[in-house]
Amino acid sequence: MGLRAILQSWFQDDRTLRTLAADAARRCETAVWQHVGTRASTMPLAEARGYVRARSAAIVRRQVELVLLSRPQLAAASQARIRTEALDLAVVRAIDVIRTRSAVQPAMRRAA
Repeated sequence: MGLRAILQSWFQDDRTLRTLAADAARRCETAVWQHVGTRASTMPLAEARGYVRARSAAIVRRQVELVLLSRPQLAAASQARIRTEALDLAVVRAIDVIRTRSAVQPAMRRAA
């Protein structure tokens, strides 16, 4: 197996793992938001990020396990990477929603 084939295989595996992680994060997005949304939206951004990560870990883990049922041949290291990336993506998506929903509307100016 040449270097090119090894690199192609590695990049293909990397892309597959990212796709599986993104799929798991997308599937649990609503559940994560329902679990942490109201409370996290009242927190400062850094605190909300930690809160979302801690409170949504179990939800994401369950969803990743469902995704991994279709890929039993994946190595344990690959499965751990998918879990980590899915949690990271779920946190980023929840924080994006928090930012969007808590954006302050600009004040309407009125002529004197």
